[in-house]
Amino acid sequence: MLDKISNGSFIFPNNNNSPRQSVNKTKQILSALPIVDSNIQNNDTLTPQDAPHTFVLSTDNTSIVPSLSTTSTQCTRFLPSDAEIMSVKSNNSPYNDAVSHNSFVLDELVSTFGEKEKADIAYEYLTFFILLIDQQMPGKLKSLLTNYTTMMKSSQNHPILQLLLVSGKKWLQSNAANLDVRMVPVHHRNAIYRVGNSFLESDKDLLKGSTFVWSENVDAINEQFQSLITFAYEIKWPTIIPYIDKAKDVFTVVKEHPDFDEEDEYTLASNKLINTNIIFALLTEILLESPSTPNGPNLVYRYLAGATVRRTHNNDIVIRNHNEISKHANALLRLLRHGLCSFYIRQSQLMAQRNSTHDDFETWANKLIEETQVSLSLGHICRTIRTAREMDRKTPSKLQKAFNDKTGELFVSGVTIHKSTWSIAIPTAIAEWDKSIHFLFPNHSPESSLPLIWLFDLKNDFILAGNDSYISVGSNPSHKIPLQGFHPTFSQ
Repeated sequence: MLDKISNGSFIFPNNNNSPRQSVNKTKQILSALPIVDSNIQNNDTLTPQDAPHTFVLSTDNTSIVPSLSTTSTQCTRFLPSDAEIMSVKSNNSPYNDAVSHNSFVLDELVSTFGEKEKADIAYEYLTFFILLIDQQMPGKLKSLLTNYTTMMKSSQNHPILQLLLVSGKKWLQSNAANLDVRMVPVHHRNAIYRVGNSFLESDKDLLKGSTFVWSENVDAINEQFQSLITFAYEIKWPTIIPYIDKAKDVFTVVKEHPDFDEEDEYTLASNKLINTNIIFALLTEILLESPSTPNGPNLVYRYLAGATVRRTHNNDIVIRNHNEISKHANALLRLLRHGLCSFYIRQSQLMAQRNSTHDDFETWANKLIEETQVSLSLGHICRTIRTAREMDRKTPSKLQKAFNDKTGELFVSGVTIHKSTWSIAIPTAIAEWDKSIHFLFPNHSPESSLPLIWLFDLKNDFILAGNDSYISVGSNPSHKIPLQGFHPTFSQ
């Protein structure tokens, strides 16, 4: 058969036609194949077998060689437009300079935290700050963090803001928050506890107790509530304004009651606020907030960045203790989950009054919880907890001594000594030691024939042999200095 193909005498099976007729028949078959348009648009999807092909046929009678070749037309999904390509040479390019970005980030950290070793520690928490760094605005990170640290406490005595803060404190300390958690069905508390996209629980999960539960100690949670709401107000987060107005409406309604004096009005208003969804819907808004720009920071990201650092008495910015960062972030996570549970209970009461069915409420709750499970805010908080715990785990609190060659930190008996401290303390201690020891050995100065420094040079070996003990100085083993040659001088 191969010989027939090579000499052009091969005939298709069941066909009495001549080779020339076979060629013509093949051409007819190929001509009947669908023609692929070479101007296929980029958003069309073709499988490899759909790609345009070219069949090459010999025009002589001796060979028929069908070959397969792919044309230059490729189907793409993400090909940059001509405008995007031209923007790389524009001052208005949307892209950062990726090659120099890391060096710029390092410079920003040094500028913010003042010293390289402190910047090295901050680099471990870079994900907390990276969205706040702008290549077009050097020094922006330090300015933002400095401002954020002051926004945790209110600079204004806004009466309605204070009413919200007082009411939130009562919500937590009166055990109202914990009672709301207890009223949430366990399958939804299990879903609230989860982070990610796995909503459905199993019986095994429920038996393990993998659900959100009430809080025995709410002091840290209340501290986070006070700081978070104050921060949202001080940073002028626009979503908080309608909730401030609603809180003001509650106060106005209570104030119009004729049987209360001014002090009772404020107390009653703070109590009545807890019966509404104002506080809890606000916390849920914070939990579900999307960034105003693609992959930008939201309120919780900015808040965590500010809470990760503190200002010293010299107005320097420093990273907080790892354990402190983790505890604060965990309290923030519990606060937002408590808020979601109270929002859940208030909404169930409201829907019951409207004669809604339980199925309607389940649909509402499932949709809300599914949205919270993949919220950016939860991701930021959980990442903060993981990072801080990992950094705390790396801190050798129980080791007698260790050294971090990256940050220059020295650990001695569980105490951390920063490089900025020991790099000054050690030379100072050596200088004081030299001063005292040379006072006792005045005849053995560095300029003498028997300098005292030979005794303290770690490269010199001590050979202890009673009265014949000596020091082997340098690499020459014959250079032996008797220890008896060193005499202290005691004088008044």
